[in-house]
Amino acid sequence: MGKRYNFANIADSQDFGLIPMGRYPARLHVDAYQHDTEGNFMTDGAGDKCFWQTNKGDDLWKLTFDVLDTEHAGRKVFDNLNFSQGGLKRVKIIFMRVGYGDDYEGELDPDDLDGSYWFINVDSHEVYENARSPSKYIFKNKNGCKCETCRTYEVHPAESCKVCEKDGGHKVRVNAKIGFAGFDPMPAKDAAMYKATTPGPDADPDKESCLACSENDHSHTAGKGCPCLNIDHPPF
Repeated sequence: MGKRYNFANIADSQDFGLIPMGRYPARLHVDAYQHDTEGNFMTDGAGDKCFWQTNKGDDLWKLTFDVLDTEHAGRKVFDNLNFSQGGLKRVKIIFMRVGYGDDYEGELDPDDLDGSYWFINVDSHEVYENARSPSKYIFKNKNGCKCETCRTYEVHPAESCKVCEKDGGHKVRVNAKIGFAGFDPMPAKDAAMYKATTPGPDADPDKESCLACSENDHSHTAGKGCPCLNIDHPPF
């Protein structure tokens, strides 16, 4: 006998189309260190973890912003910090926004950014330029974006384009890009609210432990943004 299911109670499949331009609340995850497929960190001769690197040998931190609200909650926006001479200008701006001084001199720790909360501004859509990783699929402009990139690469009649006349569309990867000035640290009160409504990494489905509680942060009130069953939270 098969197991009984009710499809009406199962959410539709996630839309993996390109996230539209706009402003989004997001939590940042920083993947700074090289690791193998099993998650083991790669180390140098001194036993220190190795940063990811660009093709030119500059350190590279991979950024993933998890969108927390709007109809696109649960989607991800990808970016990176490139520690090349030119890329350091962007690195400086972001670290200054989390409290580093303009004249700071010393080491930069990815943990100072990992898990932080931001308002991000997606202000453009750009083609992923790594020629070694072309898309397996034809780009589809699901959101009907009218920007030049999306209009250029969206599916169109094959006979109108000699480049894609065989496949009927362009097999390119188009990514949402965050503007140079589009990183705003989230005010503490807003961050506390989102932490209280985000399940912790080891959440018990029966207790619905929130992320704030999993980090011993009880700066919120159960029942007022917090889905967990604890009752010892002081108010906001």
